[in-house]
Amino acid sequence: MNNNDEKKEINTLDFYKELYFKENERKKEFDNLVNLPILIYTTIVAVNLFALEKFIKEPSTIDYVNCLLKILVSVTLGSIAYSIYYLLKSFVNFPKSYVYKEIGNPKEIFDYELNLREEQETLEDAELLMNNYLKDSFMDCANTNFLINQKRSDYYAQSKNGIF
Repeated sequence: MNNNDEKKEINTLDFYKELYFKENERKKEFDNLVNLPILIYTTIVAVNLFALEKFIKEPSTIDYVNCLLKILVSVTLGSIAYSIYYLLKSFVNFPKSYVYKEIGNPKEIFDYELNLREEQETLEDAELLMNNYLKDSFMDCANTNFLINQKRSDYYAQSKNGIF
């Protein structure tokens, strides 16, 4: 095996870069998912308030209907509270916040590249090290962001369960 064969590496930089951008897109999608549940909550609360107002203005002679209505409203409000809690966890990780990783400061990356060019004997060696550095950076960010998005997805699913 000669020296050139040892330095060859699988070019997966584009793959890791795409993973990074995909997780950033998923982040944006999760940020936009909050609108539909809020619309559903508003509708459910409006229907409950309408039903309560109707029965309060026109009291039923049957006590068990009023009791059943109060139980139904209580269960509905409990489900909405459960759902809102998980929606908040999905949206902002209530009471904390989600901390996504970014690829890095462009100036630092550029300086690292310049240093590699000066330190390495050949441009190919510098390019290989730079690609490894970028792959590591993209993979680290994509992995962290993937785990956050996975958690957000689980919380959003819990929120949907509370609605239904």
